[in-house]
Amino acid sequence: MRRRRRESLSRLNCSNLEYGLAVSLDKFDLDGLKREIKRMDRSNRLVHGDKSIAAVAPTRDHSLADYHVHFNCHWTKKEFHASLEYIPETEIRERGDTGPFAEDIIAWIGKFFKNDKATAHVTAIFVYSDRKRSMNFPVPMHLRFSLFREVEVVGMVMRIPSRPEGVYETFVTLNDHTIVVILQGDRPMTFQTFNIYDDVTALTEVTRMFVREIRG
Repeated sequence: MRRRRRESLSRLNCSNLEYGLAVSLDKFDLDGLKREIKRMDRSNRLVHGDKSIAAVAPTRDHSLADYHVHFNCHWTKKEFHASLEYIPETEIRERGDTGPFAEDIIAWIGKFFKNDKATAHVTAIFVYSDRKRSMNFPVPMHLRFSLFREVEVVGMVMRIPSRPEGVYETFVTLNDHTIVVILQGDRPMTFQTFNIYDDVTALTEVTRMFVREIRG
């Protein structure tokens, strides 16, 4: 059962989330995808070339999801590549639209993979107000490099142990009362059981290494 809006991407402070997938063509049903493209080509939300596709997956049910997805893919003679970017805003579906929709686009693209599991490269951006969160290390900080030159450090890039969440690098910055945490990692994905809220919730555990809630 899908979770309710109270666990939406925006309430998890996730402002952008992108998954990158790559697979060799011997492990991907490219002909099946091309047939699906012909079916989808009736809508005006699909743009495609000879070896590429760009589409917007709208929200199926606004009461269950607060996001839509920008889907892009291309292929060569040997490999298939896809990018799925989650945007925390609903997108109205057109009358008669039969999908794919944002809520199930991972399962949709997964049906063309010959293995139900893959590793996705993930870039996740979380945005917090410094009135509600504080940083766990001294930023901003001032460094003097000479008698007449001082710089203000407002962010840091850190490499972290990838287990268990798969995140290996993070960039944290504070600017204009906003804390931004950008995570980079590689995460295992099971297409047919994938749940975006569960995945983002796991990623928020990483952000707690760098920011904490202000209480009181």
